[in-house]
Amino acid sequence: QYCSLILHIHFMKRILTLFLSIVMCMGITACGSKPKNKYEEYVLSFVQDFQTQNFDAMYKLTSDQYPYFQGMYKPDEENNVKLFKAMAKNLKCEIVESSENGNEATVKAHITTLDFAKIMSNISSRLMVEYMTPGNSGKDMDKVFSGIIDDEIKHADKKESDTVFNFVKDKKGNWTLDSNVAIYDDICGGYLQYYFQQNTLGKYANEIKEKQQSETTTQN
Repeated sequence: QYCSLILHIHFMKRILTLFLSIVMCMGITACGSKPKNKYEEYVLSFVQDFQTQNFDAMYKLTSDQYPYFQGMYKPDEENNVKLFKAMAKNLKCEIVESSENGNEATVKAHITTLDFAKIMSNISSRLMVEYMTPGNSGKDMDKVFSGIIDDEIKHADKKESDTVFNFVKDKKGNWTLDSNVAIYDDICGGYLQYYFQQNTLGKYANEIKEKQQSETTTQN
Protein backbone atom coordinates (compact mmCIF):
# COMPACT_ATOMS: atom_id res chain seq x y z
CA GLN A 1 0.00 0.00 0.00
CA TYR A 2 2.89 2.36 0.85
CA CYS A 3 4.61 1.55 -2.47
CA SER A 4 1.35 2.16 -4.30
CA LEU A 5 1.06 5.58 -2.69
CA ILE A 6 4.66 6.48 -3.70
CA LEU A 7 4.00 5.42 -7.29
CA HIS A 8 0.80 7.45 -7.34
CA ILE A 9 2.61 10.57 -6.10
CA HIS A 10 5.40 10.06 -8.66
CA PHE A 11 2.80 9.67 -11.44
CA MET A 12 0.97 12.88 -10.37
CA LYS A 13 4.26 14.81 -10.34
CA ARG A 14 4.96 13.74 -13.93
CA ILE A 15 1.45 14.75 -14.98
CA LEU A 16 1.88 18.17 -13.30
CA THR A 17 5.27 18.71 -14.98
CA LEU A 18 3.76 17.83 -18.38
CA PHE A 19 0.83 20.17 -17.77
CA LEU A 20 3.12 23.08 -16.83
CA SER A 21 5.23 22.47 -19.95
CA ILE A 22 2.12 22.61 -22.14
CA VAL A 23 0.95 25.82 -20.46
CA MET A 24 4.36 27.45 -21.00
CA CYS A 25 4.40 26.44 -24.67
CA MET A 26 0.91 27.86 -25.11
CA GLY A 27 2.08 31.09 -23.52
CA ILE A 28 4.99 31.38 -25.94
CA THR A 29 2.74 30.63 -28.92
CA ALA A 30 0.13 33.15 -27.77
CA CYS A 31 2.82 35.81 -27.55
CA GLY A 32 3.46 35.35 -31.26
CA SER A 33 6.99 36.68 -30.85
CA LYS A 34 9.40 33.78 -30.99
CA PRO A 35 12.55 35.33 -32.53
CA LYS A 36 13.70 34.07 -35.93
CA ASN A 37 17.02 35.92 -36.00
CA LYS A 38 19.41 37.99 -33.87
CA TYR A 39 17.78 41.38 -34.43
CA GLU A 40 14.29 40.05 -33.56
CA GLU A 41 15.88 38.58 -30.43
CA TYR A 42 17.32 42.02 -29.61
CA VAL A 43 13.90 43.67 -29.97
CA LEU A 44 12.35 41.22 -27.49
CA SER A 45 15.31 41.66 -25.14
CA PHE A 46 14.90 45.44 -25.41
CA VAL A 47 11.24 45.16 -24.38
CA GLN A 48 11.91 42.63 -21.62
CA ASP A 49 14.68 44.81 -20.19
CA PHE A 50 12.19 47.67 -19.98
CA GLN A 51 9.70 45.42 -18.19
CA THR A 52 12.31 44.54 -15.55
CA GLN A 53 13.56 48.16 -15.34
CA ASN A 54 16.99 46.99 -16.53
CA PHE A 55 17.51 50.21 -18.46
CA ASP A 56 21.30 49.91 -18.72
CA ALA A 57 20.85 46.65 -20.65
CA MET A 58 18.41 48.46 -23.00
CA TYR A 59 20.90 51.23 -23.69
CA LYS A 60 23.71 48.75 -24.44
CA LEU A 61 21.65 47.35 -27.33
CA THR A 62 21.52 50.76 -29.02
CA SER A 63 24.01 52.62 -31.19
CA ASP A 64 24.32 55.77 -29.05
CA GLN A 65 23.45 54.18 -25.66
CA TYR A 66 21.62 57.38 -24.68
CA PRO A 67 19.98 56.99 -21.22
CA TYR A 68 16.47 58.16 -22.03
CA PHE A 69 14.99 57.11 -18.68
CA GLN A 70 17.72 58.65 -16.55
CA GLY A 71 16.09 60.93 -13.97
CA MET A 72 12.69 59.70 -15.07
CA TYR A 73 12.67 56.38 -13.24
CA LYS A 74 13.09 56.94 -9.50
CA PRO A 75 13.41 53.61 -7.62
CA ASP A 76 13.23 55.35 -4.24
CA GLU A 77 9.81 56.89 -5.00
CA GLU A 78 6.98 54.42 -4.47
CA ASN A 79 4.46 56.02 -6.82
CA ASN A 80 7.03 56.38 -9.61
CA VAL A 81 7.88 52.69 -9.29
CA LYS A 82 4.15 51.88 -9.35
CA LEU A 83 3.78 53.69 -12.69
CA PHE A 84 6.67 51.85 -14.29
CA LYS A 85 5.42 48.51 -12.98
CA ALA A 86 2.05 49.27 -14.57
CA MET A 87 3.82 50.05 -17.86
CA ALA A 88 5.65 46.73 -17.65
CA LYS A 89 2.53 44.73 -16.76
CA ASN A 90 0.42 46.13 -19.60
CA LEU A 91 3.12 46.03 -22.29
CA LYS A 92 2.87 43.47 -25.09
CA CYS A 93 5.14 43.26 -28.12
CA GLU A 94 4.46 41.07 -31.13
CA ILE A 95 6.97 40.76 -33.96
CA VAL A 96 5.17 41.27 -37.28
CA GLU A 97 8.02 40.89 -39.75
CA SER A 98 11.71 41.52 -40.24
CA SER A 99 14.03 42.02 -43.19
CA GLU A 100 17.78 42.28 -43.80
CA ASN A 101 19.64 44.21 -46.49
CA GLY A 102 23.41 43.96 -46.23
CA ASN A 103 24.54 45.69 -43.04
CA GLU A 104 21.05 46.96 -42.26
CA ALA A 105 17.98 45.22 -40.83
CA THR A 106 14.45 46.24 -39.92
CA VAL A 107 12.04 44.71 -37.46
CA LYS A 108 8.36 45.71 -37.45
CA ALA A 109 6.50 45.06 -34.22
CA HIS A 110 3.00 45.70 -32.92
CA ILE A 111 3.13 47.19 -29.43
CA THR A 112 0.13 47.30 -27.13
CA THR A 113 0.11 49.15 -23.82
CA LEU A 114 -1.94 51.80 -22.03
CA ASP A 115 -2.10 55.47 -22.96
CA PHE A 116 0.26 56.70 -20.25
CA ALA A 117 0.42 60.22 -21.68
CA LYS A 118 -3.33 60.54 -21.05
CA ILE A 119 -3.01 58.77 -17.69
CA MET A 120 -0.36 61.27 -16.55
CA SER A 121 -2.39 64.23 -17.81
CA ASN A 122 -5.43 63.03 -15.87
CA ILE A 123 -3.34 62.34 -12.75
CA SER A 124 -1.86 65.86 -12.87
CA SER A 125 -5.30 67.45 -13.19
CA ARG A 126 -6.77 65.40 -10.35
CA LEU A 127 -3.80 66.05 -8.08
CA MET A 128 -4.10 69.78 -8.72
CA VAL A 129 -7.75 69.66 -7.63
CA GLU A 130 -6.74 67.76 -4.48
CA TYR A 131 -4.07 70.34 -3.62
CA MET A 132 -6.42 73.27 -4.27
CA THR A 133 -9.35 71.85 -2.30
CA PRO A 134 -9.74 73.56 1.10
CA GLY A 135 -9.29 71.22 4.05
CA ASN A 136 -6.95 68.81 2.23
CA SER A 137 -3.78 70.18 3.82
CA GLY A 138 -3.76 67.40 6.41
CA LYS A 139 -4.15 64.59 3.87
CA ASP A 140 -1.38 62.14 3.03
CA MET A 141 -0.91 63.29 -0.57
CA ASP A 142 1.35 60.36 -1.44
CA LYS A 143 -1.51 58.06 -0.54
CA VAL A 144 -3.94 60.19 -2.55
CA PHE A 145 -1.51 60.08 -5.49
CA SER A 146 -1.29 56.29 -5.23
CA GLY A 147 -5.08 55.94 -5.24
CA ILE A 148 -5.41 58.20 -8.30
CA ILE A 149 -2.77 56.15 -10.15
CA ASP A 150 -4.68 52.92 -9.43
CA ASP A 151 -7.96 54.44 -10.60
CA GLU A 152 -6.54 55.94 -13.80
CA ILE A 153 -4.76 52.72 -14.78
CA LYS A 154 -7.93 50.72 -14.11
CA HIS A 155 -9.94 52.91 -16.51
CA ALA A 156 -7.19 53.72 -19.02
CA ASP A 157 -7.49 53.49 -22.80
CA LYS A 158 -5.27 51.12 -24.74
CA LYS A 159 -2.53 52.51 -26.95
CA GLU A 160 -1.37 50.52 -29.96
CA SER A 161 1.64 51.32 -32.11
CA ASP A 162 3.23 49.80 -35.20
CA THR A 163 6.83 50.35 -34.26
CA VAL A 164 9.85 50.04 -36.54
CA PHE A 165 13.19 49.01 -35.06
CA ASN A 166 16.15 49.77 -37.35
CA PHE A 167 19.45 47.91 -36.91
CA VAL A 168 22.94 48.46 -38.29
CA LYS A 169 25.79 45.94 -38.25
CA ASP A 170 28.99 47.33 -36.78
CA LYS A 171 32.59 46.57 -37.87
CA LYS A 172 32.69 43.53 -35.57
CA GLY A 173 29.56 42.11 -37.19
CA ASN A 174 27.27 42.83 -34.24
CA TRP A 175 23.78 44.26 -34.71
CA THR A 176 23.05 47.53 -32.88
CA LEU A 177 19.67 49.20 -32.58
CA ASP A 178 19.32 52.68 -34.04
CA SER A 179 18.33 54.63 -30.94
CA ASN A 180 15.48 57.14 -31.25
CA VAL A 181 12.79 58.66 -29.06
CA ALA A 182 9.92 56.98 -30.93
CA ILE A 183 10.74 53.39 -29.94
CA TYR A 184 11.15 54.33 -26.27
CA ASP A 185 7.97 56.40 -26.34
CA ASP A 186 5.93 53.59 -27.93
CA ILE A 187 7.10 51.12 -25.29
CA CYS A 188 6.08 53.37 -22.40
CA GLY A 189 2.76 54.43 -23.95
CA GLY A 190 3.63 58.08 -24.60
CA TYR A 191 5.01 58.68 -21.10
CA LEU A 192 8.41 59.78 -22.45
CA GLN A 193 7.03 62.55 -24.66
CA TYR A 194 4.71 63.68 -21.86
CA TYR A 195 7.67 63.87 -19.46
CA PHE A 196 9.80 65.85 -21.94
CA GLN A 197 6.91 68.20 -22.70
CA GLN A 198 6.18 68.90 -19.03
CA ASN A 199 9.87 69.46 -18.26
CA THR A 200 10.17 71.85 -21.20
CA LEU A 201 7.09 73.80 -20.11
CA GLY A 202 8.36 73.87 -16.53
CA LYS A 203 11.78 75.09 -17.64
CA TYR A 204 10.17 77.76 -19.86
CA ALA A 205 7.92 78.91 -16.98
CA ASN A 206 10.94 79.18 -14.66
CA GLU A 207 12.85 81.20 -17.27
CA ILE A 208 9.92 83.63 -17.60
CA LYS A 209 9.63 83.90 -13.81
CA GLU A 210 13.38 84.59 -13.44
CA LYS A 211 13.24 87.18 -16.23
CA GLN A 212 10.28 88.94 -14.60
CA GLN A 213 12.02 88.95 -11.21
CA SER A 214 15.16 90.38 -12.83
CA GLU A 215 13.17 93.15 -14.54
CA THR A 216 11.39 93.99 -11.26
CA THR A 217 14.73 94.19 -9.42
CA THR A 218 16.17 96.48 -12.15
CA GLN A 219 13.15 98.80 -12.02
CA ASN A 220 13.42 99.09 -8.23
